[in-house]
Amino acid sequence: KGHPTIAHAHLGLGRTLSDLRRFTDAEPELLAAEQLFAAAGGGSARMHAAAVESLASLYAAWHAAEPGEGHEQKAAEWRAKQAAGLAPSTRGIDGGK
Repeated sequence: KGHPTIAHAHLGLGRTLSDLRRFTDAEPELLAAEQLFAAAGGGSARMHAAAVESLASLYAAWHAAEPGEGHEQKAAEWRAKQAAGLAPSTRGIDGGK
């Protein structure tokens, strides 16, 4: 379940789906990758950062396609966590709930 290859697969699929503007399908893949890389710790820090970047990009693109749906806020949250070098949790996605 937590094997790095699985995390890489989620990340690759999520990025591809995001590039295809299939945002609803991309989101769970990128969230899964982020969670798996975060749980792996240590040597996965670079890939965890890549997953965080991909989530920020996903929400920014989603906002551009569907303004007013709250995706801009999610993009800003992930960008802030990325800039701070923090590992976001999925709780942060829903406004801390």
